[in-house]
Amino acid sequence: MKVLVTGASGYIGSILVPKLLNLNHEVVAVDRYFFGDYLPNNKKLKKVRVDSRDLNNSHFKNVEAVIDLVAISNDPSGEFFQDATYEINYESRVKTAKLAKKNNVRRYILPSSCSIYGFQEEGHIAHEDSKTKPLTTYA
Repeated sequence: MKVLVTGASGYIGSILVPKLLNLNHEVVAVDRYFFGDYLPNNKKLKKVRVDSRDLNNSHFKNVEAVIDLVAISNDPSGEFFQDATYEINYESRVKTAKLAKKNNVRRYILPSSCSIYGFQEEGHIAHEDSKTKPLTTYA
């Protein structure tokens, strides 16, 4: 399977991408590599240095799945860089999902922390259908 991973060299991506390669998947690793390139060289790995806000149809050619990990990834950074956090954590992910759909990608996966659900009523366990209540720009 050909999998496009945004935020591929980040905290989760740098662990996930080698696992996908070990499972013999072809990986398109999208990242700005702002903090470095922590991905192994591999004939099935294509590293693409691009900001997620600049993705276009060409990035999704023959892609079967997208795992959208890109984010400014913590509350302090999110509050300090509110505009960029909103653009990357929300707008670029919506754009990526729409591009994936437009390009017939079979699966779009958006792993997320529970931060998007905020505080819930006593005894309620949040799930995918729960109402979102983000507490910060990051969430």
